[in-house]
Amino acid sequence: MRFVLAILLFMNLVFMPLGNRVEAQTPIVLAFSQLVEFVRADHSVSFCTHPANDEQSRTVGLMFQETMPERGGMFFDFQKADIVHMWMRNTVLPLDMVFIGADLRVVKIVQNTKPFSLAIISSDVAARYVLEINAGAAERHDVRVGDMVRLAATKCSLP
Repeated sequence: MRFVLAILLFMNLVFMPLGNRVEAQTPIVLAFSQLVEFVRADHSVSFCTHPANDEQSRTVGLMFQETMPERGGMFFDFQKADIVHMWMRNTVLPLDMVFIGADLRVVKIVQNTKPFSLAIISSDVAARYVLEINAGAAERHDVRVGDMVRLAATKCSLP
């Protein structure tokens, strides 16, 4: 009887993680609806983003997403300004992370983050928002530290 229990316990330990792994690898369906615009006197560019406004959506983020439109992204609202810490756990796509203060000014940009990395990516200064976009998009669209951000009331959509 102990032998049978030992085998069942062993099988449970071996196969249980496989079931969890399959479920965990299903990415969320992105609903691009929040327009985020970067504005300077000589330049503006907008991204249509999936809002991450609650704990669950902020925790999952872009995990397991394999593609994202060029002007798409995920917009995290942490509800208050603080030092923000992000990572790339289970994130397939390399990203640019744009940290934005409570005053809606870009305070830091981290370019070309490493997929699947557990290294902490910090805002270093207080930030309320983070925009995750495709790696290189910040440079391609001339997004800079100091840019003002406008959160448009207008809904947006991407294919």
